[in-house]
Amino acid sequence: MPALRKSRRPVEEQVRTELQQIRAHVAGVRGSLVATSDGLVVAHDLHDIEPTQIAALAAATLAVARRATLATECGTFREAVARGSDGYLAVYAAGDSAIVAVVGTSSLTLGQGPGRPLRPGAWGAHARLDQQADALDRLV
Repeated sequence: MPALRKSRRPVEEQVRTELQQIRAHVAGVRGSLVATSDGLVVAHDLHDIEPTQIAALAAATLAVARRATLATECGTFREAVARGSDGYLAVYAAGDSAIVAVVGTSSLTLGQGPGRPLRPGAWGAHARLDQQADALDRLV
């Protein structure tokens, strides 16, 4: 078991660095995390929010949203967004078995429009997170 932990650490650190880049470069992002599709935290950049709770909510959101896109024949799941009066929780698929969850303020721009949009294509970190999620798949 120590060998697995040792080989997994660099990937977790790389993921955390990518999450910090999202917060630093996308206006309105309060923090983010990467979790497994069953809700286990891989890495996070959340402050003042419990990451295990967000990971569990993101996993549940992913499961329901994936089922909804299949049932409605809308194709492959891409994202799900919960919008509250003071901000957003956006959940994105990363690879086949990982999730990126982003918590944003109400000033966060989702979709197309003015400002820097929160879309996977808008932040270069998403492709790298997909690659790192695939690396995690091989370790687990």
